[in-house]
Amino acid sequence: MTDLTEAAHPLLVVQQVRKRVRPLREAREIYATCMASADFDNGVTLVASIHRFDLTRTILIGDLGLTNAQRAVLEKIENVEIFRPEPSNLTSSKPRHSVRMAIVQQIAETEAFGTLVFWIDPDIALYAGLNPIFETIRNDGLYLLSGRSNSSETIDEGCFGFRIDPENVALLDASLQRQPKPNGQVLSAVARGAGCHIRTGSDAAIAELDDLDMSALRGAKDTAGQRFRHGVVTAGKPMLRHHGAMKDFSGLSFAYRRKNLCGILGNGPSLSRVDLATLTDMDTVGMNAALRFWHKIGWYPTLYCCLDEVVGMSLRNELIELVANRKTYGIELFIVRRNLFDWLDSQGVTDGVICFDILRDGYDILMSNPVTTGSHAMGWAVVTGYHRLLLAGIDGNYVEQVQGSELKDNIVMEIVSDGHNPNYFFKEYQQVGDKYLKPNPIEDMHKRSWLRIKWRLPKDVLVVNCSKSSLVDAFPRVDLETARKSLKQ
Repeated sequence: MTDLTEAAHPLLVVQQVRKRVRPLREAREIYATCMASADFDNGVTLVASIHRFDLTRTILIGDLGLTNAQRAVLEKIENVEIFRPEPSNLTSSKPRHSVRMAIVQQIAETEAFGTLVFWIDPDIALYAGLNPIFETIRNDGLYLLSGRSNSSETIDEGCFGFRIDPENVALLDASLQRQPKPNGQVLSAVARGAGCHIRTGSDAAIAELDDLDMSALRGAKDTAGQRFRHGVVTAGKPMLRHHGAMKDFSGLSFAYRRKNLCGILGNGPSLSRVDLATLTDMDTVGMNAALRFWHKIGWYPTLYCCLDEVVGMSLRNELIELVANRKTYGIELFIVRRNLFDWLDSQGVTDGVICFDILRDGYDILMSNPVTTGSHAMGWAVVTGYHRLLLAGIDGNYVEQVQGSELKDNIVMEIVSDGHNPNYFFKEYQQVGDKYLKPNPIEDMHKRSWLRIKWRLPKDVLVVNCSKSSLVDAFPRVDLETARKSLKQ
């Protein structure tokens, strides 16, 4: 790059590199983007696409007004860092281009010299690794694209990279000082004036996919949405821009260490024969009111799942204590319905809690119907990265109305007095005052939920059922000890 002197470019004479105390962290290589609430689906799709090729570089996300539920998801994704742009960068009078460039400038002023930054707008996704682009940034200092060779055309500022050094910080300063031009030509004009090379025409790295929306994605097998998911895009283009809402979270990596084997612990009577404290060779998913038993024995699962909107709210006062002390108990993540998340949020207690409803449509396996806590707890385990799973306590032999229960509202039941309850693995599972949905408001709903989610399992996922008496026949039956020995390898 040409030296940024008065002779090289008069615009830069008055620009001085801002004197900020550089962070103590070492130079690194990072992706950067920003998200408002409306960008969440596209943005998480971008992050998931990065994870498919790169689980080493950090992804910086500028928060332009995410909801608490959206932010809670991003906070638990591996290699993601969220930051709040300076308020002066977010004025409504600024065009989108100026906001983007102001955020980029903020990153340039707060990261160490030598850091490589690749900016990607949230309506772009990766279809190949970007190591060659980072190498270009390292060698050339800037990576700018233009869709055409005409020098008057704007660069594609939805995708550009730069090495943080005094020259580039001055260049960004200069681009912000210029009066905005139509179509976001500011950075392009200043970069050309500073002698920077801009890749044009066939060198452009982004393919386009027009008019993609969720209806097309949910559509059928040979639509543009399906091609997007499977990566059939223009040869040689590592990135693709879609125009519309895109929600494909497959490949997303959540930030916690996993063991090879995961046990899905239902609450059926057969679980009483399992010593939970001995399950140290696997991660586990526990659910619903089993937390009452965990407190008794001082043992807790890796993940917690409650997808019954009535049960969740009925347990909310017990669940808030579990969430508040999750690090003490060793619980990595909670997955709950929106009504419970919103209530926990109103109490200021959402650390580690993810709202099922804002993620569901991003994963093929979670879109299975009907939704039950058991079947979709397994689906959630698959989503978080497990390929070997065993079911324990998944019995499916419910007594539809137990002693002491009353039907209160269509399909909502309530325990109104103590009575014999054969549905669960410990006596105190349900208590007076508990509300819950009828186990099978639709005939064989639980059994069907397991069969249907089985059809959506990735081919490399193996599931076995360790309950000999279970009525759930979607998976092969293997005794617990055999499953533990064979699946954890």
